[in-house]
Amino acid sequence: TLIANNIFYVDSNGGFKLDKTTNTVFCNNLIYGKDVEDVPMNDDEEPYDDGIKSYDNIYDQNPMLVKAGGAGEGLDTCYVYQLQDKSPAIGTGRKIENDGGKDFFGNELGELTNIGAYGGAGVSTLKGDVNLDGVVNILDVQQTMQILAKAEQDKENVQSIKNGDIDEDGVLSAIDLRNIYLIVLGNK
Repeated sequence: TLIANNIFYVDSNGGFKLDKTTNTVFCNNLIYGKDVEDVPMNDDEEPYDDGIKSYDNIYDQNPMLVKAGGAGEGLDTCYVYQLQDKSPAIGTGRKIENDGGKDFFGNELGELTNIGAYGGAGVSTLKGDVNLDGVVNILDVQQTMQILAKAEQDKENVQSIKNGDIDEDGVLSAIDLRNIYLIVLGNK
């Protein structure tokens, strides 16, 4: 059994029960949280004597999900499980043969593999960064205007819409456009 490229984010008590497995490889996972019991340790750090080969795992580092536990009803709310741009899970996964070629969000999987369900580049969560390039500038104002001009918001831009919703009322509106513009003026 191969257990690879997973994020185990534990915010309550939990643990691993792998003592009855055989021929198990536990690698390139990120384990983060409190009171996680019986975590398979990397073999080069501390041997795990129950038949599990364990290597290249990341321990006790926040995976920097957009908003852990923040998804609601519907797949369009799962953007919260994308990785922020400074996540230790970016580029630290293991390439899996016959992986289907795309991640959960439809991104093409390249040679660099992330840990977790998101295979793209890290996303910015900076309020006002509508185009997700890591800065708030006039391009964000332009993209906000384009989104506002559409009759129906593009579901693929959920994260950029959330970043543009400065007043956090759940709607990207002219008020948010004004606030983004004010942020741009303040950054000059």
